[in-house]
Amino acid sequence: MSNAPTTPPASNDRAYLRHVLITILLVSSVWITWQLVLYAAQVFLLAYLGILLGVFFCRVSGLVSHWTRLPYHVALGLVVFLLVAVSLIGLVVMGAQIANQIEQLATQLQKATATVTEQIRATGWGEWLLDEASQAGNGAVTRGNAWSTIFGIFSTAMGAFLGILIVGFVGFYVATNPRQYRRGILVLLPIHRRARAQEVLEILGEILWRWILGRIAGMLIIGIASMIGLWLLSVPLAMTLGVIAGLLNFIPNIGPTVALIPAVLLALQQGPQVALYVVIFYLALQGVESYIITPLIEQHQVSLPPALLITGEVLLGVLAGVTGVIVAAPLMAAVLVLVQELYIKDVLGDHTVHALPVQEG
Repeated sequence: MSNAPTTPPASNDRAYLRHVLITILLVSSVWITWQLVLYAAQVFLLAYLGILLGVFFCRVSGLVSHWTRLPYHVALGLVVFLLVAVSLIGLVVMGAQIANQIEQLATQLQKATATVTEQIRATGWGEWLLDEASQAGNGAVTRGNAWSTIFGIFSTAMGAFLGILIVGFVGFYVATNPRQYRRGILVLLPIHRRARAQEVLEILGEILWRWILGRIAGMLIIGIASMIGLWLLSVPLAMTLGVIAGLLNFIPNIGPTVALIPAVLLALQQGPQVALYVVIFYLALQGVESYIITPLIEQHQVSLPPALLITGEVLLGVLAGVTGVIVAAPLMAAVLVLVQELYIKDVLGDHTVHALPVQEG
């Protein structure tokens, strides 16, 4: 007969409970840390958008000050005032027309979606697929409630409004005294590194300014060309679709693809042939932009490797949603500049390789 001591049941229960609590604590810590990372990423990306706006204000105000001989801060106030005034006048003068166009666009898209749905339902596999999707959607609606939907819409609108405020204030204050923020970065570095850091910051500011100019030029060209092309093809709401195409062109690669969707849906109401013409037109327009317009712009602006850019857009989109997709391109440009200047040149000593091709203009 064995005389080995046995562990009391109460001790086993306490040990099991302790393991459960430790596991819950670890899982909770990981989840909280991940949520903090997501919120921090959102704040960082909004601040970065604000810095881009600050670069725009700073450069435009500098040009106005140079042309008019006005003091810089007077020129900055004039630029901000004119931008806000033009935006408000545009909203007042064209607000009703824009709202009417958007309402018509929503109505037309609903009709176009219904038309496409009926065409899909005409096929056997399409009817099965739509029935399965309808059942899944009904189940989701049953599990939800109206208040959660209203709260979601309200929180999204408030989040967008606060995001715009953050970007606007950061951009304005950065442009008000850019040297102060530059000095704030430099004092964190060793004294013997500050001159080189100053040089890198100037290069970074120049690259971001060139990127902004390139995007604005591309947006204007694509917006106007889309408007004219869709009008010639007799697609409804060509002006609204052109504005959407121009704005979405701010996001390279992904934006033009998204802009194609409402145009094709509206064109389907005119018939499959018109929709096919719209697809061909958009593909041709994007081809012209990719192989003619963009190279001409990038002779004096910034060229980003497409594969790297798409990867960055996907990763930041997963991490921070729409904000991440919007900021991906200028953020990748900044990262490539830092890699080129601080690692390739300073660490490796290679001054012949350029991670970010830029030609002097």
